[in-house]
Amino acid sequence: MAIPSHILSKQDGSKQEEIVGVKSHHGPVLSHLNNKQKIVPDSENHRLKSPKSSTSTRSNINIIALKETMQEDWMRLQEANLQLRSLSFEDDSKAPKLPISTRVTMMLSLGGNMLISAAKFYAYTRTGHSAMLSEAIHTLVDVGNQQCQRLALVQSTPGIKALLYPPAEFTSFPETWAILTIGLVVDGFVLRTALHNTRMRANKEGTSVLRWLLSFRDPFTVAIVFEDSAAVAGVLVAGAGIALTEYTGNPMYDGLATLCISALLGSVSLKLIQMNRSFILGRPVEDEILLNLRWILKRRQSVDEVHSEKSQWIGPSLFSYKAEVDFDGTWLAVQLFEKYQPVFLNAAVQGADTLQKDLAWLLPAFAEDVTRVLEREVRDIQQEVRRVYPAAGFVEIVPDSSQSTLMALEVFLKKKASRLVEQYQVEAMLSGNSPQHHSDHYNLGSFYLGMGQYEKAAEQFETCYSQRITLLGHNSEDVIACLERLGHVYRLLGDHARALQSLQQATSAVSVLGSDVDPLLIASIFFETGMVQQVTGHVLTACRSFQEALNIRQQYLDQLNPGILSLLLSLGDLFSGLPAQRSKALNFYQELLKRRIMLFGDKDLRVADVHHKLAMTCRTIGQNEKALEYAAKAAVIKEQCFRSSDPIAAAIAWEQVADLFLLLKQYSKAQGALERGLRILGDVDQRVDDPDVMRLVHKLIDIYHKFGVSIPSSWR
Repeated sequence: MAIPSHILSKQDGSKQEEIVGVKSHHGPVLSHLNNKQKIVPDSENHRLKSPKSSTSTRSNINIIALKETMQEDWMRLQEANLQLRSLSFEDDSKAPKLPISTRVTMMLSLGGNMLISAAKFYAYTRTGHSAMLSEAIHTLVDVGNQQCQRLALVQSTPGIKALLYPPAEFTSFPETWAILTIGLVVDGFVLRTALHNTRMRANKEGTSVLRWLLSFRDPFTVAIVFEDSAAVAGVLVAGAGIALTEYTGNPMYDGLATLCISALLGSVSLKLIQMNRSFILGRPVEDEILLNLRWILKRRQSVDEVHSEKSQWIGPSLFSYKAEVDFDGTWLAVQLFEKYQPVFLNAAVQGADTLQKDLAWLLPAFAEDVTRVLEREVRDIQQEVRRVYPAAGFVEIVPDSSQSTLMALEVFLKKKASRLVEQYQVEAMLSGNSPQHHSDHYNLGSFYLGMGQYEKAAEQFETCYSQRITLLGHNSEDVIACLERLGHVYRLLGDHARALQSLQQATSAVSVLGSDVDPLLIASIFFETGMVQQVTGHVLTACRSFQEALNIRQQYLDQLNPGILSLLLSLGDLFSGLPAQRSKALNFYQELLKRRIMLFGDKDLRVADVHHKLAMTCRTIGQNEKALEYAAKAAVIKEQCFRSSDPIAAAIAWEQVADLFLLLKQYSKAQGALERGLRILGDVDQRVDDPDVMRLVHKLIDIYHKFGVSIPSSWR
């Protein structure tokens, strides 16, 4: 926009210029306007001054005159804008129209439905059938829908049209603001009431308002909240768009408000569609509720396992739950034990024939009673679930074992162990970090330890240890027991440093308490300490720890107790590795041999293993004849046990006997021992690829060469 001459005065005295009109890049439009308004821009006034002339002049600006000129130019711009908008609607032939086929189809459908609706209303007035009234209303609703479709197609996308083809002018209607205010008050009151009710229900269920709404528990309340929220927001957006349009005279704000309201309604519609779709397809119950339901079932003594759970919300405050439950047969039997025990015993006392006859009716009666007990237990479970969750309208408990193809006896022990672990898991989870429940963590750690899950066992024992420290202090027998278990677990995990640290803490606590500690617990601490010392290479200290543990256990346990036998074996193995202490190893091995013979008999493989250890130890200290005696006994036992299952192991045992005969230079007896071992193998020719067999054959060939005995041709 050029500055008039009375505002800009040039110092060089050049001719002043006054620019009239509006400068725009839309040449054709402005030329049309100029032809109508007779506004002819001065072409000379639109020429740009050359950089030289513009830089060579210096101007003085009159601020008051500049303000008046800007106001005049702004009025000219508004007038030009109004005429520009009016041009788009001068030619209605350019407006898009519907295809003829669409309009014909729409009008035929609309007219037909109107006639059918009138006919149905007439039939209802004549007959009084309520079904005819419903059909008449149905058809009338279709008429309304089709009329809305026709209007939408004829006047589609008003917001976009308002942006592309803005109206020439707007009429200020004061009642518009009154209508918007009334709509805002009414919709706001309804929304406030709906939110108040929603907040009360959410607080009752212990959740937030937003989470309760998104859970779609009550579709009616949710729909009201969403729709009224959209209504309030729509009124605010509409008011803002109308206010900006009337203030600036720019219809763009009105069109944008229309698009925003359309987007708002569309988003609410999509959310309601999603809600209805979830109810139609079936919405599952929340994970938190399912976890609590599973806990209710698993904590009952009658339940072994819960699987194949299914749930679904079937109403605003009603859901269904189905679970397949593997019931504990032992629990069912216990319920009938007192009733059936005397009956079975009486039949057994009267003899086999009486028992055989009575079983024909006892077993069916017992099975029927088991079924009735199971049905009663299912009803009790359903009542407990409904008591905790009143919304559980349908609860179905289906007895179904996950291992129905196996015999119960084959999996009984495994199931019981798993059930007890899960029970302790639940109890430990419920107790959290409460020191009063440290025994739950201790028992759970013991079960994990028995199942070989050492990491989980260590975690439970650590929790138990921290709780017992808080509750009982450092110097307590329960704390010592927990430290002993930690040392055992960390040793099995290979973390010998932490294992030794735990055991040393336990030893320090024992020294403080003295005789108040269980002696067998002290023996276990010495044993675990010795095992760690043995692994870390401290053999002598390990031997001392094992001997301390052995002395205590021999005082308080039976002499055939496995704990004593394991210590005898460990001490024998340790001392056999020390050249100066191998005589002590013989003493421990001999004591172990005597007790194993008492426990298992003299033909057991565990006895043969001790004979073998004695033979090897005697050989290392030069007692070859004694070693030969033990080796022969071991070979005889292994031949009896392994002849059919593992003949190569039996043959190797006789090879060891032959090696001792060779050491004593008793070659003929060595030959006999090797031949006995090969006879155990049967057809040697089929086993020549085995390295152990080849070694026996080569030793026997050497003896044959020494004595000039002919060698079988297949061995060459």
